[in-house]
Amino acid sequence: MTFENLISSNNSIEFFVQKNISENSYISPSKNNNNKALLSLKFFSSTDEIILRSFTKILQDISGRFFPARGKGVSRIINQIKQKSLTKTTIGGCVIEKIENSVVISKENTK
Repeated sequence: MTFENLISSNNSIEFFVQKNISENSYISPSKNNNNKALLSLKFFSSTDEIILRSFTKILQDISGRFFPARGKGVSRIINQIKQKSLTKTTIGGCVIEKIENSVVISKENTK
């Protein structure tokens, strides 16, 4: 019974993650695999777990990497965005930049 409850809870969280992503972000498709995501500040008004999972999923989608970025680093960046102290940083193969009232995530250019 406990295992079924965990599965149900995870499904509920995943529902709200998808809802947060679809309502509060825009991912622009690109032909040369250089997608960008634009996140509104409303994206960061959900619960901490929803924000963490949503942000990690977007980072993974933009970077094209199989494994997600470390949770500790993602949490640090989310806190900086909430405190309005972030200007520009990189994590998990992505560049994260705060521009006015939104956050732009793009793939990091590797040489």
